[in-house]
Amino acid sequence: MPETRHMITVEILNNDSPVGFPGERYRFFLSDEGYKNARASESRGEVKIRSHAAVSAMTGEETRAFLLALSRLPGSRSSRKAGGGRWIT
Repeated sequence: MPETRHMITVEILNNDSPVGFPGERYRFFLSDEGYKNARASESRGEVKIRSHAAVSAMTGEETRAFLLALSRLPGSRSSRKAGGGRWIT
């Protein structure tokens, strides 16, 4: 099974697009090959790639550590004190 490496948001430009109708937007999570196909579709004028992000897989433990680090950033919701001096978790 190919690994997900890209997240894109596309806008459908014409009826020649393999998905959707003109004006609609879709988000796809794609392998390298899928992203290559999306770029080809864009070059044919079928879609416009509105945004792209590289996607990285994380294990469960890596995800927990990442979320914990985010929660400790100044100004994050979970780093603010709640009433009575308790921390929101």
